[in-house]
Amino acid sequence: MRSRQAPSLGLMSNASPPFWDVSALVSMMLLSNSERLIVDGFHGRARPEALFRYWTRKDAILKATSHGLAVSPASITISSPYHAPELLIGNAKMPVKAAFLYDLDAGPGHVASLATLDVERKISENQANDILAKS
Repeated sequence: MRSRQAPSLGLMSNASPPFWDVSALVSMMLLSNSERLIVDGFHGRARPEALFRYWTRKDAILKATSHGLAVSPASITISSPYHAPELLIGNAKMPVKAAFLYDLDAGPGHVASLATLDVERKISENQANDILAKS
C-alpha cells in the first residue's frame, strides 16, 4: 500500500508599513551580505518594501522546511526583490534544488510569498471574498 504525503508548504504575508527604518541590526539578522548590499541601494519606501519581500520569501521557505528560525535567515540567499523569486544559496539543511518560491498578490500595502518543496507547482490565487460568496 502506498502512502501519499501532503506537500510541504510555507506561507508568509506582511503589511509593508509606509515608512520603516531598516536598521543595521534587523538587516544583519535577516539578510545575507549580498542581500544587504542590494537593500542598501534602495531609498525611501522602496527600501522597506525590499526588506519585506526578502523576509516573506525567506520565512516561507523556513516554514515549508519546518526549520523556522532554528536556521538563521541570513544563512540563505534569495533573489533580488524585483526579480523572479528563487533560493540562490541554501545551506546543508536547505539545498537550493529543493525549494520553489512564489510571490503572491496580497493586495495594496502587503507582500506575501509561498514556498513549496521538491516539486514546482502551478499556483492559483483567488480572493477570499469570491470564494466565501460561493459557499
